[in-house]
Order: sequence, then structure tokens, then C-alpha cells
Amino acid sequence: MNNSFGAGDMSGPSGLQATERAPSESNRPDDIEVGQMGPDLLYWSTKEAVRQAEAKIKSQSEALAGIMTRATTLLGWTVTASLALAAALVAEKEVAAVVLTATCTVASAICAIAVIWPREWGTASWEIEWFLNPPYETELQFLDAMARGAAKRIKEDQEKIEQCAHLLRLAYLFLVLSPIVGAVAVFGFSRA
Repeated sequence: MNNSFGAGDMSGPSGLQATERAPSESNRPDDIEVGQMGPDLLYWSTKEAVRQAEAKIKSQSEALAGIMTRATTLLGWTVTASLALAAALVAEKEVAAVVLTATCTVASAICAIAVIWPREWGTASWEIEWFLNPPYETELQFLDAMARGAAKRIKEDQEKIEQCAHLLRLAYLFLVLSPIVGAVAVFGFSRA
């Protein structure tokens, strides 16, 4: 991508094409705001990196909360299904089918518990002590450290969120499979 004004592809990070080209440096009026340039651009971009990191951490927190809520609800359903299966087992109805169905339900519950099990997550804030006794000499160094630390936490948390989402999909799969496995077992054992 060519980032010079007036030449080349002007598509941004979203992939959208600019409909107008900015004036070249030589014929641009002095009253057009072009934003930060030179050394100031580094300071602005570092502040923007911190702002974007805060937004990403908030988005991850919301996604995680949704995953945890669904896992907790799913766990409730597995408990309900397990109680019904226990009653069927006590009544000695289709014992093999009940055991196979219960196996799927228990596997679903285990996956749901694994999702909601406490983990160490990155936080959306920094230690207060860090601000009271600054380890850096400039605001730019401070912001750079914050942005780099947040980027590391975001990456680590994203991997954990993806693991939780995978476990949640497995939990749903096992719960959906449990009545299917039970039905196949009932029909399979009744024919034998």
C-alpha cells in the first residue's frame, strides 16, 4: 500500500477505497488539518495504541462474560438431564441406553465446568504503584510500556477465550448428542 498523498492505493485498514485524493504537499492549503507529523506522530500513535488496547480488552471481557453465561446455563441443563437419567436408572429402564446418554451428559457438564473454572486473566488496568513511582522518564515511554503490556495480555487472553469457546462448543455437542445416543441405544438394544 502506498501511503503518500495523491498517489497509489488509498485503501485503509478496513479495505475501503478513498473516493477523493488528498492534495499533494506542494499544493495543499495551509488550513487543512493533517494530524500529527514527525516525532509527534510517534506520541500520537502510542496513545492510540493504548486506547485501542483498552477497547480490545473491553471487547474480550464482554465476549468472555457471554461464554461464561452460556456455559453456566448449559451446566444447569446438564444437571436437570442427569437427574432425569438417574431416575430412569433407578427404575431400571433401558439401563445401557441410560448409561450411554448419561455419559454424554456428564461429558457436557465437564466441558461446561472447564469453561467456568477460574483462570488467570489479564486485567484492563495497571497497578497504581506503577503510576505513583514511575519507572520511566517520559510519558511516551510510559505509554509505550502500557501498550506493549496490553498487547501481550490481549494475545494471552485471546488464546484462553478461544479455548473456552471450543470447550463450550464441545459441551453443546455432547448435550445435543445425549438424546440421540440414547435413542440409538434403545433401538439398537431392543433389536438385539
